[in-house]
Amino acid sequence: MQLSSFSPMASREIFLRDTIHGIITLDREDPADALIWRLVNTLEFQRLRRIRQLGLTNLVYQGAEHTRFAHSIGVMHLAGRILDQLSKSCEITAEDRLETRVAALLHDLGHGPFSHVSEMVLGVGHEEWTKRIILDPSTQVNHVLASYDLGLPERIAEMIAHRHPKKFLPRVISGQLDADRLDYLLRDSTMTGVKYGIFDLERLLLGLEVLRDDQHDMVIVGAKGFHPTEAYLLARYHMYRQVYFHKTVWSAEAMFMALVRRAQELLRSGKLDFAPADNPVIRIMSGKEMALDDYLLLDDAELKVCMKIWTRESDEILADLARRIMHRDLYKVRLFHAPADTPELAALRERAYELMREKYGDNVKHRFLFEDATDIFYKQYDPSRLASTGILVRQRDGSIAEIDEISPSISALEKVYPMHMWCFPAEDAKMLQALRVEDLELGDEFADRELSEDSN
Repeated sequence: MQLSSFSPMASREIFLRDTIHGIITLDREDPADALIWRLVNTLEFQRLRRIRQLGLTNLVYQGAEHTRFAHSIGVMHLAGRILDQLSKSCEITAEDRLETRVAALLHDLGHGPFSHVSEMVLGVGHEEWTKRIILDPSTQVNHVLASYDLGLPERIAEMIAHRHPKKFLPRVISGQLDADRLDYLLRDSTMTGVKYGIFDLERLLLGLEVLRDDQHDMVIVGAKGFHPTEAYLLARYHMYRQVYFHKTVWSAEAMFMALVRRAQELLRSGKLDFAPADNPVIRIMSGKEMALDDYLLLDDAELKVCMKIWTRESDEILADLARRIMHRDLYKVRLFHAPADTPELAALRERAYELMREKYGDNVKHRFLFEDATDIFYKQYDPSRLASTGILVRQRDGSIAEIDEISPSISALEKVYPMHMWCFPAEDAKMLQALRVEDLELGDEFADRELSEDSN
């Protein structure tokens, strides 16, 4: 995202040139816009420039270099547009609007390096860190918020946590049909070159309204918004199948997790060559409680520097994993569309593991990696859940229906999609391919096959 201002209006307007939304304008003389601009320029928000939106996905889709910074500004912009539309069917105060836009801007503030993958291996949840950054008086974000209104940091944290008197407002940021998903689907689709994520954003926005009664307090879709919403949900399904669950991305992430686990083992045993006490990555891997200052030093660059140095480690396993990730010499993948606990599949994996153990001994856990993923791409609305993800549609006769009840395509997305993956060095492929899944009579629905069309 390019930040620019143009004369003669430079003293008043700020123009943000965005890949997805075109020109995003902030008015310096508008108190809410001025607050947002001050937040954008804090150290904590600028850190998001150094964290890729899609983590290691750029190893498959070379254009996936966009950042959490650009995404967060896009979510703020879309939240404002959604509120503009919702104000036609519900009262939205200036305070509601400010808090929702600010929460949208800051919702990803706590993300760690390579986005979600660091959460899995370092045990850091970005939601909790987002809250800490907003509420900690030592941060610039907290100072900016508190200088506007002493109670604003707490209210923003509550909004992000889905605690607000008007329950529909947090769902503008995080729900099934929200500014976050609308932005990342379009942005990720554009930047990866995968066109399945494109949908009619303009028509979708025009179809949104608010339903507030004794049972509901949520954003719903009007009759004219049904078809673009259906297309949006199908776009999300295809993006998960083709990009977010891409087998090679999985392999890179599994190897990254194995790399960090190996480094932690060596650190604990005193055998990690590169282990300076002042390095935030080393301090975090040591298992000590993570200080906020250390966490804010973490970004993609910090971990990449460690990986580059680890390519020269004396430990062969760590050095090899680091080299493979740095030079994109990734493990091969075998995918099964079945739950990991399927008896036949569990038996097959055990046989494969024993074969790999015979070759690698105790290091097998770094050479034979397996991961599972299960998703349901659409879940019905449940008002008892904090951030219920269903979508309700107001039909032409005024009645309210769940979208899957009137769309066969969306109804099909309620199917559970289990996936089980093996990752292993290419030189072991022939040995593992000799274990034929067909011999176990799993059935056609469990046969291992490609998840995505890209074979990279």
